[in-house]
Amino acid sequence: MDPKLLMGLGLSLAFACLRYAVPAVPPVLAWSGFGVGIGLIGASATAQLYPLAAYWFPISAVAAAAIGGLLAWLASRRKKPAIKPAEEGPWYPKPLRRLFDEDFTSDTKVSVDIEMKQLDGTVALKMPTHALLNFSANTKYIAFFIPRSPHAFEACRSCIVEARRYLSEMLQNFGIDYSYPGEVGTKNLDTLTFSRRVVIYHEDSFDVHQLAELDLLATQADILLIVRGPQFHATRMLGGPKSVTHTQEKPADA
Repeated sequence: MDPKLLMGLGLSLAFACLRYAVPAVPPVLAWSGFGVGIGLIGASATAQLYPLAAYWFPISAVAAAAIGGLLAWLASRRKKPAIKPAEEGPWYPKPLRRLFDEDFTSDTKVSVDIEMKQLDGTVALKMPTHALLNFSANTKYIAFFIPRSPHAFEACRSCIVEARRYLSEMLQNFGIDYSYPGEVGTKNLDTLTFSRRVVIYHEDSFDVHQLAELDLLATQADILLIVRGPQFHATRMLGGPKSVTHTQEKPADA
């Protein structure tokens, strides 16, 4: 068998598999070697039919290598589609903190971080807090985010008991006037009534006894408590409804 044919087959097979065996090999080198192998096969086959074609072997090999390198260069210049980071995908679950910030879109927010301190004055945790103003309903209320912490349950108790004080202190340095276009008269912070609504987002898992204690504490403090923890977070991430309304007809008086 013609040595050129054997050499061409070996080169073409070797360089064709080289990119899979060694991914770091530049495409130009792999395709150029493959082109030389194909050129050798073509030269050998042509020489069998046209003996004078053997003189063109060097030119054909160089031409095949050049064509292979050009194809590889053109392939590398193709624009690859951009891959978005995982957190931008629609399937990526939002953390509870983001839900806390994105909820209450119909209300005006005044946001601060409230520090919960221990007896020695050190900061136990920081609670991002929204004072929420609903000028249409002429009410105001407050929402807390309590990050995962050994002091999370104590922080929830503090949020319930001190809700009125926290809300008052958050708004004491603000002046906000509100009115609809074309409406006569304006509303401001002084006209808003505390609706007694307190919303707590928390990352820790509380047992039924702790949740019952919070509910009892809210009743004693005359607070309408809404607790949104890990179960709420999981339901929202699975596409559950943001709210469910139960309607029950009262029995007629006998």
